[in-house]
Amino acid sequence: MAAPEDPFDSVLFLDDNAVKKGHDEGRKVAVKRGEEEGRALGLQKGFEIGSEVGFYHGFAKTYLELEERGDKNIRRAKKQLQQLVVMAENFPQSNPKDEDLVNEVEAMRAKFKHSCSLLKIDCEFGSAAKTISW
Repeated sequence: MAAPEDPFDSVLFLDDNAVKKGHDEGRKVAVKRGEEEGRALGLQKGFEIGSEVGFYHGFAKTYLELEERGDKNIRRAKKQLQQLVVMAENFPQSNPKDEDLVNEVEAMRAKFKHSCSLLKIDCEFGSAAKTISW
């Protein structure tokens, strides 16, 4: 048989119960805010990286098309441009947890810069080409 509850327990533990209730409610609010902030940051960074990868892909495809049309100045950079297209097309389109996206983007930037050097053009993808910061 369970012991009857002391009628003074609710008064005696009033502070402890209020602190526990406040802690639980605060945790729920923090988790919700954290999820919202994380989602917004993920969308922003995903858009930045996607725009950069799309730029490199379009750049390489455009110059490869010009080479096919007979522009002889592009032949030196053809291999680099083809590799850049492959890198962009193989870039993950979902949120991989085991892949190092930063290294993949850095490798793409290096390939892009090398292609620009071979083409003797000065081209850069906006401020996102500087660094990825989380």
